[in-house]
Amino acid sequence: MKELLWKGLHLGLGAATIGKERAKRIVNELEKKGAITAKEGTTLVKRVLREAQKEQKRLTKLGKQEVRKALREVGVVSLNEIKRLKKRISRLQKQKTSGKKRKKRR
Repeated sequence: MKELLWKGLHLGLGAATIGKERAKRIVNELEKKGAITAKEGTTLVKRVLREAQKEQKRLTKLGKQEVRKALREVGVVSLNEIKRLKKRISRLQKQKTSGKKRKKRR
């Protein structure tokens, strides 16, 4: 029973990283020991995998936010900011060029 509880705990804690085959293997062991039915096992595997997917997305989002924050703190600019600045430089260069042409015509 202690082992069964331990595996259940690992099943819950490892939801973020558990693979489909591993989840099935753990659930099959629970079914063999009579702790759950086959139907409950199928439902449990689907639920664990669904939760694992949600957790993975959440952790990915959190990781990206932290990386962006760290990059801003050290002064690294984003690709979007670089594109925006390039457009601005191009626009200013065009303004400067058109201003020189006007002066020459006078």
